[in-house]
Amino acid sequence: KLEQAAILHDIGKVAIPDAVLLKPGKLSPLEYELIKYHSEAGYKMLLKIDMYKDLASIIKYHHSRYDGKGYPLTSHPDEIPLLSHIMIVADAFDAMTTNRIYKPRKAVKEALEDIRKGAGTQFHPGIAKAALKSLANIKIEDTTQLPTTELEEKRFAYFFHDTLTTLYNENYLEPMLAKEKENLKYLYNIQEHNFSSYNEKYGWEKGSELIKEFAQLLLKEIPTEYIFRFHGDDFIILSKKQLDEKRINSLIKDLLKNTDISFEIKKYTINSNFNIQDLSYD
Repeated sequence: KLEQAAILHDIGKVAIPDAVLLKPGKLSPLEYELIKYHSEAGYKMLLKIDMYKDLASIIKYHHSRYDGKGYPLTSHPDEIPLLSHIMIVADAFDAMTTNRIYKPRKAVKEALEDIRKGAGTQFHPGIAKAALKSLANIKIEDTTQLPTTELEEKRFAYFFHDTLTTLYNENYLEPMLAKEKENLKYLYNIQEHNFSSYNEKYGWEKGSELIKEFAQLLLKEIPTEYIFRFHGDDFIILSKKQLDEKRINSLIKDLLKNTDISFEIKKYTINSNFNIQDLSYD
């Protein structure tokens, strides 16, 4: 029963929009409520299928907690089926030791320490004790939530395209850095200055048109690189090689020649310690 329930435990996520499931950043209150609903959605689905009815309650409680918190809320640990208590620990361990869109996985030792600390609050103490013993020497396969095929890449990236420019939006920047850090060598940050004055003078529609022209210029000049719209009117390029900055600089100058907008291109070398917070803004 537990194995069958484990296979189906997240089936309720078919009711959750991919834009929420794939979001790499912090969820809004509404998005979190939508995520929480997947346990109840799965429970209701399985209740309608005779051969799966006895699994419904197991998956309903796989995000509950021993102390009554989590979802759904409970008033006593015995309200949660024993097999659900096992699944709660197993699911947490799996989550901690899997590379997520928004953070790298933990080592087995770290994950087990979190389980130990959560015994009696998040986890059933007896199940936590058993998990510490049974998982101590487990070998974890290198699993990830990030796309591994071209089709997965397109599906994943679909929700991270900027609607105005068709470039990637900034929410996809950190996942892409995490996924491709070993292959990428440089980050170029193109910062525009005085763009707000342009919007005030000519209107937001004209400002949007200029942003689109800027994006098309970059896509035409460097189509093989990862290009992101960043902070509204700035752009970031992730590259495996050095770009022809002189040419890009000249093309941007020509595009902005009849405006009061200035710009600068900042180049960063991507190494193992690099993170997006390293970008400097004056």
